Amino acid sequence: MNKLISFGAWAAVLLWSLLCWAAFGLIDVASGLANGTSSIVTNVVPGTESLARGLIDLADDVGELLLFLTWIGVSVLILGGAWVAKKVVGGLGQPRLDQWTGAPQPPPYAAGHKTNAPVASVLDRLAQKGFGPKTVGTLKRQPGQDHWKA
Repeated sequence: MNKLISFGAWAAVLLWSLLCWAAFGLIDVASGLANGTSSIVTNVVPGTESLARGLIDLADDVGELLLFLTWIGVSVLILGGAWVAKKVVGGLGQPRLDQWTGAPQPPPYAAGHKTNAPVASVLDRLAQKGFGPKTVGTLKRQPGQDHWKA
């Protein structure tokens, strides 16, 4: 489930990035058209062409900055939401603290736990041929038996 959430979040960021890229292109087209038509303003009010072009460039830069900051903010929100969802879903099926006994479970080779009989027979044959240790820490395995004894 976590992989599905991650995939969905990154797919959403990809789509959001494509949308912002298109908006970035539209800002450039709009500023280009405005700069191209700024000569109409200068015909009405002479000497204002550089002022008009400067204001158009300022609006273009501010628009691109706001678009970039919006892209970053929404991308962080998408990925942050996915992180929270992964934390919520990742905790499902885990034991709650009140269910935890605190005692570690013994490994399957510890005293009193039966091993798989085929595995035990293979271990016996290997031990008879001299392969592998016959002791594990303080636990000793008796040949011919399918469990460990202390």
